[in-house]
Amino acid sequence: MSLITQVIFNLKQIGFYDFFLPFLLILAVTYGILQEKKIISSETSVNGVISLAIAFLATYFLRGVFYTKVFGMFGMVLSIILIGLIFLTMLGINISSEEKLKPIFGVVIAIICVLIAIASFGSSISIDSSTILTIVVLIFTFSVVLMLIK
Repeated sequence: MSLITQVIFNLKQIGFYDFFLPFLLILAVTYGILQEKKIISSETSVNGVISLAIAFLATYFLRGVFYTKVFGMFGMVLSIILIGLIFLTMLGINISSEEKLKPIFGVVIAIICVLIAIASFGSSISIDSSTILTIVVLIFTFSVVLMLIK
């Protein structure tokens, strides 16, 4: 076993991926939102304590398994989207300058996000393939209507 594999295994054993990383993510996101929007207070120390409490409570109740599964899937899909963008750029298609492609690209990303959510929660929610197909058809129909309105 290589050194990096052993380090990753040891970090997993002490709960680094199940508790610490989700804790830091929730802490950073809630602190950023509280600081930017000034929902509760404009003082950084108050927002820090509130963010710390929210992060501890969220990681305690969800125990990390949820985060590990969802963010693992999210990272994989994000990589696929990035590879797709690189491929489109190699073909000479620039998403940012093509106004016609922006809504289509947004719909594709929305469909991918819905499928990720369904795959992530699939074990806790009983959804069969016909329900997934219905959701995809509804999203497609809604996106076509939005593109026709514009």
